Amino acid sequence: VAPRAAIAYLANKDYDKAFAAVRVAESLGASNASTKMVRKALESRASDLYSAAAKEIDSDPDAAKAKLKQIKTMVDAKSPWFQKATKLLASS
Repeated sequence: VAPRAAIAYLANKDYDKAFAAVRVAESLGASNASTKMVRKALESRASDLYSAAAKEIDSDPDAAKAKLKQIKTMVDAKSPWFQKATKLLASS
């Protein structure tokens, strides 16, 4: 059920819930093509959000910070996007 929930959350652009569902699925041993696809999609979306945040950090810092915080809820702490988001948040 959790892998299907992750896909549904991803489709609804509810990225933090999609990430949580993937983590539940993996903790229960349900790591499969679906969970890998969701993780890859979340990493891709995090990349997009980071690019947008980096561009607007000076012109609209509140919106940029919101995007950076969102990244931190949708990927693992070892993700390069999590680390970049943390770094940019600290410097702003």
